[in-house]
Amino acid sequence: MKVKQYLIEKGFEFKEVNRSSGINAIMLCPFCHGGEKHEKTFAINLETGAWNCMRLNNCGLQGSFYNLQVKLGDKQMFNQTTVSTKPKVYTKPKPEVLRLDNKSLEYLKKRGFIEETINRFKIFISKKGEIGLPFYKNKRLVNVKYRTIDKKFRQEKNAEPCLFNSDNACGDTLIITEGEFDCMALGQYGFDAVTSLPSGTSDHRWIENEWDFLEQFTTIYLCMDDDEAGHKAIHTLVTRLGGWRCMSVTFPRKDALDCLRAGMSKGTMQQCFDDAKDFPPAALELASNFYEEVVDLFDCPDKLDGIPTGFPGLDYYLKGWRKGELTVWTGQNGSGKTTILNQICLFLTSKNIKTCIASLELKPARYLRWAVCQALGKGFPKTYEINNVFQWLYEKMYILNVSEVISPEQIFEVFEYAARRYGVEHFVIDSLMAIKLPDKDEYLGQKEFVSQLLSFVKKHKVHCHLVAHPRKTTSDRDKPDKVDVKGASEITNLADNVLAIWKPEYLEGKPDNDPDAVLYVKKNREFGELGGIKLFFDKYSKRLICKDQVFDFKISEEF
Repeated sequence: MKVKQYLIEKGFEFKEVNRSSGINAIMLCPFCHGGEKHEKTFAINLETGAWNCMRLNNCGLQGSFYNLQVKLGDKQMFNQTTVSTKPKVYTKPKPEVLRLDNKSLEYLKKRGFIEETINRFKIFISKKGEIGLPFYKNKRLVNVKYRTIDKKFRQEKNAEPCLFNSDNACGDTLIITEGEFDCMALGQYGFDAVTSLPSGTSDHRWIENEWDFLEQFTTIYLCMDDDEAGHKAIHTLVTRLGGWRCMSVTFPRKDALDCLRAGMSKGTMQQCFDDAKDFPPAALELASNFYEEVVDLFDCPDKLDGIPTGFPGLDYYLKGWRKGELTVWTGQNGSGKTTILNQICLFLTSKNIKTCIASLELKPARYLRWAVCQALGKGFPKTYEINNVFQWLYEKMYILNVSEVISPEQIFEVFEYAARRYGVEHFVIDSLMAIKLPDKDEYLGQKEFVSQLLSFVKKHKVHCHLVAHPRKTTSDRDKPDKVDVKGASEITNLADNVLAIWKPEYLEGKPDNDPDAVLYVKKNREFGELGGIKLFFDKYSKRLICKDQVFDFKISEEF
């Protein structure tokens, strides 16, 4: 099956782009998902199946079509069509080796090399008078790179790609330079296990070919030229070889050869290696870096509290809404999820906190009609009162005008804009069922969406409320629990808080003191306390309130 058909079968969304390498499919990376910005950085050639992710510092994965299938857990579901699976057969070079003439020897000496170094690296000249740089692997000559005095280069045809001087590298530390002369320069300084890239910074075929050889090294020093190509090469090599063992070396001159010609001492060069830069993950820090912040939380425990919810009983358990958290709401149809979320948004508005609501199951006008009733506390307001509400809501509440299901990319684009441009702090998604997720694996799509939602709230330091419907039970009278949320278990596992609202059904008339609904705290990551609060519905104000609670938004006093 061809590459394009495979992507379609997997449910990936992509667009085709004509590049110099051929037609490529551009899409979200299936491994890093484009990072926090969800950028489409993944490109796969629809003819060869070769792919890579452009997020070099964070992902940067690349490989063959076969490798992609294995990484996605398919164990080569489909056969490659244009990529050969046969082992590569290389041509064994048979150069005519001549001793260096005086002209070539003088050239190498002017470059800073002594005869001992020239002999150690077995440098020779060809019949054409080119300087020959031999590549050995397991004591076999596998390639020769030729260069003229005026810097024209060529290699043996169909030669095996491998590191220059790799046969002389042993131990647990490896040095990789950008060019053969840089390798020879460091060798002349007395550094061991020095190698060089075989054909510039853009050719990475040697990595796969040398993989077993590279596995033995726990530290790899990268000595690339101090230019754009060298910097780009470092990012690629760190990704491919492993950031945990790579170190970047910066010299006082552009490269090691320039340092040799400038007369830099061995001590100066050694200091460059001692000062080499490592590549720790951005998220990895010493625990001691947070000492002052932890002490502050003990001294001022109220900093763990968030913005009041508007419901004293809920504040007792959650201590308010905190930034950077995700709250999942669940409950049977008609239990009051939308009603209570409306009230919370209105309460936040009364505190001058901006909200953005994706009411994907109600059109904006119908949603806002209900909100007006709740804000005013009456079911049939006058026109001037409606006007007062909308003036009160102006630039404080935003709503998505969506008439159909929306993709994760679309909703994050809108939310990011609202957070950055308008300073929105609370977001509501009602509900998860209205998000268009990949058809192939619904549970995986839900997990990825909730993971992206968590990244969003932490990045922008906002709070998000996500409505997730419960599974069908044998009776509507069954109380919902955290495990009853319909869909992937990660929905509640990843959430900071899980709230379930339950509307009891009475076989006869409801006693006056019995609640119309109960809001249960099923997960409370920060404080751990679980419990429930009784809520009573006021049909005139359309509000759910705790008993004896005064819930007044004071709109009329402002206008």
